[in-house]
Amino acid sequence: MVEIIDWKDGCAVEASEKKRFFIIDGNAYVYRSFHAIQNLSTSTGMPTNAVFGFVNMLFKILRDEKPDYLVVTFDTAAPTFRHKEYDGYKADRPGMPDNLILQFPVIKEALEISGIPIIEQPGFEADDLIGTLAKKAEGFGIDVTIVTSDKDAFQLVSPNIRIKPYGFRHDEDFVYDEIEVKNRYGVEPEKITDLLGLMGDTSDSIPGVPGIGPKTAADLLGQFDNMDDLLEHVDNVKSERIRNLLKQYADQARLSKRLATIELFVPINISIDDLKLELKPKGIPVKCDEGKLLALFQRLEFRKFVKELDLAPPEIEVETKYHTIFSEIELQELIDKLKNSSEFAIDTETNSIDSIVAELAGISVAIQPHEAFYIPVSHRYIGSPQQLSIDLVINKLKPILEDPNIGKIGQNVKYDLQVFKRYGIELKGVSFDTMIASYVINPLMKHDLDSMSLEFLNHKMIPIEELIGKGKNQCTIDEVEVERVSIYSCEDADITLQLKNLMHPKLIEYGLETVFHDIELPLIPVLADMETTGIKIDTEWLKSLSDRLAKQLDSLTKEIYRLAGEEFNINSTQQLGRILFDKLKLPTGKKTKTGGYSTNEAELVKLSLSGYELPTTMLEYRSISKLKSTYVDALPQSINPKTGRIHTSYNQAVTETGRLSSSNPNLQNIPIRTELGKEIRRVFITDKDCCVLLSADYSQIELRMLAHLSKDKALTEAFVKDQDVHASTASLIFGVPIEDVVPDMRRQAKTINFGVIYGMGAFRLSNELGITQFDAQRFIDSYFDTYSGVKAYFDGLIKLARQNGYVTTISGRRRIIPEINSNDHNQKAFAERTAINTPVQGSAADMIKLAMIKIADLFKSEGWKSKLLLQVHDELVFEVLEDELDKVTESIRSIMESALPLDVPVKVDIGVGKNWLDAK
Repeated sequence: MVEIIDWKDGCAVEASEKKRFFIIDGNAYVYRSFHAIQNLSTSTGMPTNAVFGFVNMLFKILRDEKPDYLVVTFDTAAPTFRHKEYDGYKADRPGMPDNLILQFPVIKEALEISGIPIIEQPGFEADDLIGTLAKKAEGFGIDVTIVTSDKDAFQLVSPNIRIKPYGFRHDEDFVYDEIEVKNRYGVEPEKITDLLGLMGDTSDSIPGVPGIGPKTAADLLGQFDNMDDLLEHVDNVKSERIRNLLKQYADQARLSKRLATIELFVPINISIDDLKLELKPKGIPVKCDEGKLLALFQRLEFRKFVKELDLAPPEIEVETKYHTIFSEIELQELIDKLKNSSEFAIDTETNSIDSIVAELAGISVAIQPHEAFYIPVSHRYIGSPQQLSIDLVINKLKPILEDPNIGKIGQNVKYDLQVFKRYGIELKGVSFDTMIASYVINPLMKHDLDSMSLEFLNHKMIPIEELIGKGKNQCTIDEVEVERVSIYSCEDADITLQLKNLMHPKLIEYGLETVFHDIELPLIPVLADMETTGIKIDTEWLKSLSDRLAKQLDSLTKEIYRLAGEEFNINSTQQLGRILFDKLKLPTGKKTKTGGYSTNEAELVKLSLSGYELPTTMLEYRSISKLKSTYVDALPQSINPKTGRIHTSYNQAVTETGRLSSSNPNLQNIPIRTELGKEIRRVFITDKDCCVLLSADYSQIELRMLAHLSKDKALTEAFVKDQDVHASTASLIFGVPIEDVVPDMRRQAKTINFGVIYGMGAFRLSNELGITQFDAQRFIDSYFDTYSGVKAYFDGLIKLARQNGYVTTISGRRRIIPEINSNDHNQKAFAERTAINTPVQGSAADMIKLAMIKIADLFKSEGWKSKLLLQVHDELVFEVLEDELDKVTESIRSIMESALPLDVPVKVDIGVGKNWLDAK
């Protein structure tokens, strides 16, 4: 027998001195990470999900376990002795996804940089390497932990060898010893190969004995010493069927056992010293090249690991000059510098994150990198030096802050705009917002200053918690020492300025200047004004609506109990599942991860469409209950006591398509199709007798955008002729004159029209329309036959996405789609739907943003007092003075319809009323 490993410390050791050896099954963890983590890529589109998951697992093991020895094993592409013995071995496995192929070299690069040994050997699998290393180490008294979930490896378990799945099936803290292997598989570890010989292994295409499953195999091995003993005494098996199977497939069983048996004597020439692991704090190996690891993580945009492992290097010795302004002379010197600058970064420190009520504590500015100035104005910390009066500071800064010729750079400038406005300052000349620039460059990134500083500058910023604390002991920033806040705030302004200098070239490189400078940046003051203005709600009407809904819910509860035949917790999904499927025996559909019955909306809708009363009533109950809790009862709590209005926050850097979202409260999700959803719109009112609410809503803008982008003749013609596009589609699909289209035909055509924009397939369409998947697919095929230009456009989009890794809107906004070339069917299908939808939805989002900017500019230039209050999807809501109504209406319609030049007519529906519902 060949001595395969030169274990220099090859003598047995006492139990108290035992070392711990961790062997990681590399292939298993790479695949696991790839499938467990979705939609992760760099700003350039490189997929990183497998790398991220693997690195996360590796450093968790290093931190938590602190092993004495560690190695990672990998398979190679070369065939093994198993392939040579059996042609079908692993033949059914799909090829490695393209997005995973790209990541394997990066994972190995991360391991090499980290100083973690890798072992792979042609002709053998990782399992063989694991088995050889584990058994040899055990022989020298070393405790071994194999990190895998591969059931083949369970044959290796012994008193000194255990298996720890570490993240598989949520049991990372679970360790498999001999007892647990027996509990899981019903046989001892030494019989695992016998078990696999009988039952086979579909993941490796090991055939086993057809008709014998894991339970039968375990039962048989409980009666015989091993598989050979079983086959030798097969006539002693009681079941005639099993006897016949064993006789028929005896050779196949023996082959299967050989294929499943791990080789324990692979010729690996390595010393135990090469596998020795010494760790620094935070689990970083002593042999790790931290500089290269930092560079790799920066390339991969792994800010999490840079922060967790504290990899950001000591700052390059650049002297930072942070100044605190206490005297009027110092303030005047700073103002003179600001007057002579082309642009500067600015940041406000306040006592609240709510800009509507926030009070200024101080202001910081930076004119050049590594130097900044802080002007405290209202610190309340006992012992603080004498500060300049806030009125003096505001009066001195106002001319500069309102000078449009001096550029202002900020991080989330919208907040600063709103704070300054409360002090009588109209911040003008905003030239850059680092948060918005980060969003435009890559919507998937984190856009907070701390994350961007780490990514772009390798600089770890002072955490706000260091100043104000956490939890019950948290204070406001104006209660902190001035000098501490000065360093913190100066750093904010300084880093913001440095980031601008790095980000601006990226906007040019990626062709994103139009999106940033013509859309997102000028939209900031528009949103700031909308949020500051807010909207009035009718609290009395809300109260009466809440009482009415409470009665409806009570009535529905009683009806649900009657249909169920018993009382139960309606809000418990488990109890509802028991009623629907165990008691009433309704057809079951989707199961939850825990194995229970799914009672989500989609499942209840299926049952409702099939005519079952209880699911229908439950859907109504849930809809009313959600509206009551989310809006009817919650909206009054959102009223600002100072203004008496609701001030929603518009999130400009959240969605991947470019659409705005809103929060606190979220007004984007108020349902508009149901009568009850419409009722909620009634509560939004004007608080002035001389005003009305005006709603301006794009009509079918996404379909019009699709017609423009696809150049489809039939779809374009429908809009040019101002036809009912849904009736027109129904006419073409069903082959009837448009005047003969009945409501049900139009309904189905409408569902298809909007569904194709989102890449809706036959399965979802069948659920939406309550028809079979066959009929749904027939409708989709008919649609694309009718609108062949749309089909050609979609095919072209997908092709471009595969080539570039991203798609763009009309304005050039990018959406990176890393899964577009995946071999995984579900990931690829999602990516293709994204590629189809983004240019349409994103271009529509750009269009309404451009309209908002132009309308706001016109209102200001004309001196009109009317205000833009809300943006909800394709709709704008205004508070309009009645004497301005005619000219405002005409202007709004004209601007919205021409915000982006399209090849088809754009139509805007306008309504007016004393509340939002009447304005619709």
